[in-house]
Amino acid sequence: MPTPPQTFTTTIQPSVLDRTRPKVGSVPRGGGMVTRKAVNSSTPVFISLKNSVDTKRGSGSGKSLPHTPAEVESRDLISSLQAQLDDLAHRRNNITKSIRQMTELMPTDSIVLTTEVRRKREEEKRKVEGLREEEADIRQQEHDIGLRLHRAWKRKDKEADYEPTGLWVRRVTG
Repeated sequence: MPTPPQTFTTTIQPSVLDRTRPKVGSVPRGGGMVTRKAVNSSTPVFISLKNSVDTKRGSGSGKSLPHTPAEVESRDLISSLQAQLDDLAHRRNNITKSIRQMTELMPTDSIVLTTEVRRKREEEKRKVEGLREEEADIRQQEHDIGLRLHRAWKRKDKEADYEPTGLWVRRVTG
């Protein structure tokens, strides 16, 4: 017994390429207004005043870096500042190496000087300048954290139960 012929109906799915830009002022696909979570106006807004080191942790791309394991494990201010100082020194060394490698690999001969080579060289010079600015910023952060660490050590030594070490000489008169 033969089977009767079957008819198939196919629905054509709209392609991604067939999409058009929505008209300005038209209703969105959701079918109405955009809903947002209501904000209670009676609750105060808290603004965190973090120290400037946390806000300056980011690299040139604007992303903030995660804390190092030494910073996470630190329990007191001195160990935290020392971990930040070590992290900054590590970052500065990496940037210095990158600058040195980029300047060593830059071709100096003018025999193959074409517009393409000249454009690439200018681009590399801009990258090196950006790295130098980041290195200067890291040096400034190292200086600031070093001062804070010095003050923390002095405060800890002054508040200690034992006899002060005498490392902090105020003035030598002759």
